[in-house]
This record gives sequence, structure tokens and C-alpha cells, in this order.
Amino acid sequence: MMWRPFIARNKLRFFIGMGFVGVIMSVFNFLTFAKVWAGTFEYYGIPPMIVYISIPLGLVFFGWYSGYWYEMNKFWEEEVKHQNSNLNPQLMEMISDIKENKKMLTEIKERLK
Repeated sequence: MMWRPFIARNKLRFFIGMGFVGVIMSVFNFLTFAKVWAGTFEYYGIPPMIVYISIPLGLVFFGWYSGYWYEMNKFWEEEVKHQNSNLNPQLMEMISDIKENKKMLTEIKERLK
């Protein structure tokens, strides 16, 4: 199954890249929305330039704050725990090996005393 690592590696790269593309597209979409509704904003006394500036800044801030909230409420930690314990058997194997090595090292140190 030599194609699995290739697909997994390139899927990860694609998804990371699409995250950046998604941010750029969101800003363009919101600015397009603001331009389409510029007449309505002006009717209500909202200068279009304020909308053009506040939408991208608000989008970036909301994206950052959502990520911060997600991290501070330990959702990210739960995701990583799930990935490590359920989806990454090699990690659990390595942890087991490390524990065994520590135990053996302790035994060796005790014998040398």
C-alpha cells in the first residue's frame, strides 16, 4: 500500500493550503458583499470605507479569537488526545517502548549501585 502515504501527505498539504485560500476568499466575498450593499450602507449613513476596513479586520479578529477560545477551552487538546490514542497506534507503541526502556534503565542503575 505504497500509495497511502502519498495520498495522506498530499491531502494534508492541500487542506492546509485550502485553509489559507479560504481566508483570502472570505475576505474577497465579504468585500464584494460590502460593495453590493454600499448604497444601502450610505442610505443608513454608514461610510463604505468603514465597512471595507472593518469587515476584513473583523474577520481576522473573529477567526483568531475563535481559535483562541477553542484552545483555551481544551477542545484542541481533546482532538489531539483522540488522534494520538485512537488514530496513531505508532505513538502508543513508542510510549510503551519508552516506559519499558525507563524501567530497564532504572533496574540497571539499581544493579550498578
